[in-house]
Amino acid sequence: MNQLIKIHFFLILLSVTLSTMATVTDSLEKVLQFSMPDSTRIQVMGDLCFAYRASNADKAKYFGKEALKLSLKTNNLKGIAQSYNDLGILFFDEGNYPKAIEYYNESLKIRQKLGDEKGIAAIYNKLGILHQTKGEFKEALGFQFKALKIYEAISFDYGTSYCLNNIAIIYYNLNKYDESLKFHKQSLSIKEKINDQSGISGSLSNIGNIYFSQKNYSEAISHFKKAEKIQREREEIYYLASTLNNLGSCYKNLENYKEALKYITESYTIRLKLNDKVGQTSCLLNTAQIQMLRNQFGSAIEMLHKGLSIAHELGAKDELENYYENLSEAYKATGEHKKALSYFKLRNAYRDSIYSEENNKQIAEMQTKYDTEKKEQQIELLTREKKINEIVNERKQNTLLLSSAGLGLAVVLVLIILFMYRQKETANKRLILLDKEKNEFLGIAAHDLKNPLQTIIGFCQMQADYFDKLSKEKILKYSQNIEISARRMIELINNLLDINAIEQGRIKGNPEFFDMYEQVSKTLSNFDYAAKQKNIQFVLTRKNSLTITTDRYMFAQVFENLMSNALKYSPTNKKIFVDLFSDQMTAGFSIKDEGPGMNTEDKKKMFGKFTRLSARPTGGETSNGLGLSIVKKLTDLMGGNIICQSELGDGCCFIVRFPITTAV
Repeated sequence: MNQLIKIHFFLILLSVTLSTMATVTDSLEKVLQFSMPDSTRIQVMGDLCFAYRASNADKAKYFGKEALKLSLKTNNLKGIAQSYNDLGILFFDEGNYPKAIEYYNESLKIRQKLGDEKGIAAIYNKLGILHQTKGEFKEALGFQFKALKIYEAISFDYGTSYCLNNIAIIYYNLNKYDESLKFHKQSLSIKEKINDQSGISGSLSNIGNIYFSQKNYSEAISHFKKAEKIQREREEIYYLASTLNNLGSCYKNLENYKEALKYITESYTIRLKLNDKVGQTSCLLNTAQIQMLRNQFGSAIEMLHKGLSIAHELGAKDELENYYENLSEAYKATGEHKKALSYFKLRNAYRDSIYSEENNKQIAEMQTKYDTEKKEQQIELLTREKKINEIVNERKQNTLLLSSAGLGLAVVLVLIILFMYRQKETANKRLILLDKEKNEFLGIAAHDLKNPLQTIIGFCQMQADYFDKLSKEKILKYSQNIEISARRMIELINNLLDINAIEQGRIKGNPEFFDMYEQVSKTLSNFDYAAKQKNIQFVLTRKNSLTITTDRYMFAQVFENLMSNALKYSPTNKKIFVDLFSDQMTAGFSIKDEGPGMNTEDKKKMFGKFTRLSARPTGGETSNGLGLSIVKKLTDLMGGNIICQSELGDGCCFIVRFPITTAV
């Protein structure tokens, strides 16, 4: 193995088969037929752009450009930035690096305008990967350190770990193994802390590469196989292709050519499906080297020229250097010394351009600058904390002096006056809205609170008036009816309190890493009893771990509300289908029932507050028109997106997507 197989952070291709891809794209294209807000349409077209990336580049570009066109038309800056980003990735995939840089830079300008620090860092990261692929390591390292600085400043562990990973890869390509190992260990430590299984497998693979370079093949194979196990379990076929090729290289050097070709062939097959041209060149090179070791020089030269053609197309300097070197050796072995010398000279020219003394000097300066700035930041932080403590102590002393002089009361009075003035100023602006909501609330109270209250009063009076004449069974039945009515009231009151807290901004997100499958399974178990009452079966189609970063409480509440609705509107003896999914940009779930579905009017107003839809619960359950409104508001708070696919008489399918940390 003459090079490290590059792990393209933020550019991981969809880890699904082409048949599954077709299902995803068909579903998304059907979604576009429905009426929806422009921002949602932009998101769906962006999803289609990504979904078609591995199977149909032309369609991917079409939807990417349509998303950009609509974003520009509606002045949706976030949509513009994301569309430029998506198109940049597509041009990167096809090896059109100048065009990819152009789109990345356009996305960067918008994100700088928005002050989107995470998005800015993500673009720096992509630009770093692009230059790294071209063998321009000095430029690549510069962009990676820029991204790393931002990620560390905003305490984004996920981004930090992958920047460290990419920096380690660059040092590896420069044969600076000690530096590479240092950054890989820092990256692995963070990934283990945040339980990033995919990232852990990547770090294991990269550390295996370092052992490989040190000719410690047993340790290299051990690390690669640990990585392979995780990647197969998680169906991460892009990562898996790299690891398989690496294992092939190990067995090649151990002269176990049969085992080597088995791994390399599987890797090449995957990379053809993914249209991963960089990966293809690596597999072709590995195969050619095995043929040379077997003295099959004719086949090897043919294979090398095939790979060289792709490397030229990509403009990848480090790949070209490897191909030139191996072609020189192959022609030398066949006695074609003139061709051997020609390729040897080309190899040296590219090596000089990559490993020039000036480049190494500038790279060392970047590393020193980063280390120095980090130390300065730590010193500045300590100084700032000290200064804050001094200010706090000084203010405490001043407060004591003011209190003793009687000025504390004056300060309080001034603050009260200011507060009252501001309250009065904002009161008029909210008067009309509050009056409207008051009327809505009174209407709800009149209908949804009065009825259960009358039921409770009625049953209580009956028990009081006829206590000595009622059987135990009757008393138990009346008590159960009282409990049911009380629970209906509590549900309504809780919903009113929830929606009020959301609108008042009192609910704040608290993102954390958790297993979506585990949370969904736990929540589903809460509905077992209700499902049995109507003989409804839950069908959970994905049953493996799927890590997501968002607010766990909000996520659970969204899922619970949608499941409750699905149960309410499902007739007896039916099924409710729950599916979990993820891609590079989003993760989420869908819930599909076999209920009555929605008409066009219902779909327009379903997320409105206090909205009553035409369908009615099938088992005598109640609906106060707040559940879907709460779901929409919580999803928006998490930066997510919710859509409903439904035809009258054909059930409802709610699809909820949340941005994941790899998403930018």
